[in-house]
Order: sequence, then C-alpha cells, then structure tokens
Amino acid sequence: MNPLRNVNELEKDCMNQIQTDLKPFGNLPQKISLLMERSFIAWKTILKTLDQANEILFKLLDVVISPQCINQLTKMQQCHVCSGSSPLSKPCSGYCLNVLKGCFAEMAEIDPQWNSMIG
Repeated sequence: MNPLRNVNELEKDCMNQIQTDLKPFGNLPQKISLLMERSFIAWKTILKTLDQANEILFKLLDVVISPQCINQLTKMQQCHVCSGSSPLSKPCSGYCLNVLKGCFAEMAEIDPQWNSMIG
C-alpha cells in the first residue's frame, strides 16, 4: 500500500493471490461497478432518444411549401389581424386559420406524436 516501498516479484504474487480474500476495499468496487453500469445504461437511452428526435426533426424540416401556399401566406401577412398590426381592423381570423390548416396540414397530423415523444 506504500507507494515509496519497492515490492519484489514474490511479494507481488503473494498479494495478488490473497487480494480476493483480504478485500482491502470491501464491496466498494462492486457498488461502483453497479452504479456506473446503471448510469451508462441511462445515458445510452438518452442518446438514443436524442438521435431519434434528430432524425424526426430533419424529416420535419424537409417540407416543401407549394407556390399556392406561399401566395396565401403572403396574403395572410397583409391581413391586419393576422399580422397583429391593427387591433381595430375587421377580423379575418377565419382566413388565417384556413390558410394555416391548409398549408401546414402535414405538421398538424404529426403534432400528437411529437407531443408524446417530447413527453
């Protein structure tokens, strides 16, 4: 145990043979091993989940918006209620909702699955 003391080969062999009987550290190595194994399993699960979320996000970001939807979204930006520029304007919220539901219907379909994955 003394790092300053030189140990010869015969003593090393003797210590290696009786180390399992002496157990100088008690059951601490087994406890540490078990705790590390549990933490590595948890991290493996977290990393796997993050990888799956990453793949899903890349698929979501690969959405192509049609030219018709681009025109409707441009018109929607001119609506005072949709853009939030004038609260005194005549409401056109129905138009806003119809455009959003029509152009982003694919996103609305995956919303429940996305929320359950995040949960």
